[in-house]
Amino acid sequence: MNQKSTKTAPQKSPNSQSPVETPASPLRHPPRDENEYPESGRLREEEDFFIDESLVRLVSILMPRMRSIILVSCLAAAVVGAYLFFSPRLYVCTAVIAPDVMRDLTSIDLVQLKSADTETLSLPFASQLSQIKTLAESSQVKRGIINKNNLLTRWECVDERDCLKKLNNVYSVREIRQVGLELKAETPDPTLSEVIVNAGIDETNGYFKDLMRKRAEESVLQIKKWIDDVTKAIQVISSEYIQFASRNNITDLGNQFTAGTALLGKLKQDILTAENELIRKREELGEGNVQLIPLQKTLETMRESLQRLLEGKDEDGVFPALSDYENLKFKVDDYQQQLAMLRSRAELFNKQLAAAQIEAQKQARSIMILDEPFVEPASKGTVKFSVLTFIGVFFFACLFIVMKEYWKTLREYVKG
Repeated sequence: MNQKSTKTAPQKSPNSQSPVETPASPLRHPPRDENEYPESGRLREEEDFFIDESLVRLVSILMPRMRSIILVSCLAAAVVGAYLFFSPRLYVCTAVIAPDVMRDLTSIDLVQLKSADTETLSLPFASQLSQIKTLAESSQVKRGIINKNNLLTRWECVDERDCLKKLNNVYSVREIRQVGLELKAETPDPTLSEVIVNAGIDETNGYFKDLMRKRAEESVLQIKKWIDDVTKAIQVISSEYIQFASRNNITDLGNQFTAGTALLGKLKQDILTAENELIRKREELGEGNVQLIPLQKTLETMRESLQRLLEGKDEDGVFPALSDYENLKFKVDDYQQQLAMLRSRAELFNKQLAAAQIEAQKQARSIMILDEPFVEPASKGTVKFSVLTFIGVFFFACLFIVMKEYWKTLREYVKG
């Protein structure tokens, strides 16, 4: 009888130890075979498998807790929404102001206005807009708003500094490029918001008018000083020019040179005629004849007159030094150019003085109100902030749970 042979599985001895399987780190990438290349399909499959495993692990961590996460997020959103819904409604008052552009264009110099373009004309506007913004945000204007509306008593402030802090929380100034400034006040009382904005406009306008008036007066004084300096310079140059002309017999250099040149030519011709006559007389009468003496003296006198005329030392003092005409002309032209430049500068300063005096006497409003103060209820943003709160709490809770689980796994891996 044949007996069936049975194979029994080898039994492990009690002393034999099975290899300990270490848990895979969730932060470690699966080991790669060094013989495999990045191009191999097997490696790509392992990488895809690693990504899928990470996603599965992430979902397995979050899904059991998703109900709690959503519940906490909804609760936080409800708390924020309820707080905003039952909080007192705020009222916003806004107004837009700007410098008076047409008033400023009247003070632009005529020479500048003739050659100005759009960008040049916008420079005074931009400069004054910056000045208005600085004034509207200054502590002087804010103190004026506080005193004008008796905010110290109304807000029960401890002192002026405390009242300024409270005003800074409700009052703001924003620049609108190439348009003007937006003054804004946001308080629970619509009337208070409006009076704060109106007070800000009035105080800013008052300080701006004082500033512009002061600058106009300073400009008048400065231009007058420039005119005095130019007038003194004209007097000095004119005095030097008169002395120079007197020393060199100059009245009208061009006409004098023309007449002197003609006289000089006539003298040379007369000298040449007298020399020829003297030569002829010597040949007739002999070298030492007494009749030649008058002719010789006449010839010497004519030569002396010619020399004095060249040096500008003629007896009548009519002609300048004809031999130094170029230097004299250069000096005369230099004096005339200096005087012309100074007189032109004095004329320009006088025009600027007239414009500055008109500017200083103006009492017109220095600020235009482009948009009158307008009050409207401020949006609480209940729905928006509730949704943002829900999204923020939801993602923060998910991130916190994932990081906590990974940190726990990492500690177990380090201990094992």
